[in-house]
Amino acid sequence: MGSKLRVGQVYRYASGKDPKPPTLDGFPNFHHVTHSPGHKRALLEAGINGMAKVSAADVTRRPAILIRSSPWKAGTEQTPWHDVFDMDNGHVRYFGDHKAGLSAAPGTTTGNAALLDAFTGHQGHTPEERAAATPLLLFRAVPQNGKPKGHVEFCGP
Repeated sequence: MGSKLRVGQVYRYASGKDPKPPTLDGFPNFHHVTHSPGHKRALLEAGINGMAKVSAADVTRRPAILIRSSPWKAGTEQTPWHDVFDMDNGHVRYFGDHKAGLSAAPGTTTGNAALLDAFTGHQGHTPEERAAATPLLLFRAVPQNGKPKGHVEFCGP
């Protein structure tokens, strides 16, 4: 199971999370494409999913941080902000996972803490330092067949 994510491809993100069928409702099955036997699933329920760190080559690192935006929620009471994924111009403005009313300090929520942890690597001074940074994989919820939920577009790393 598993294959490569393709920029611009819409994936079916079904709530059952069954990785077996390669396609669902005519779309590639996200859970099939990202399945790695013996490892935790890649999930997009939270806006930011910092995958668990793993040990590799004498270093502990996070394989990826998955970021999901749901544009259909923008401007609502729950989500008053508007994330911007302008992939044509290489610009992303993502507002993180610190929702109004949380008592936790900004930057301490699970997702934001993972992004802050990865920030240093993305500010590396050399190409080698930046290449070792935790990949940020961007997804946005896209409506399909009149339904706002259940599909995501891979916007790129």
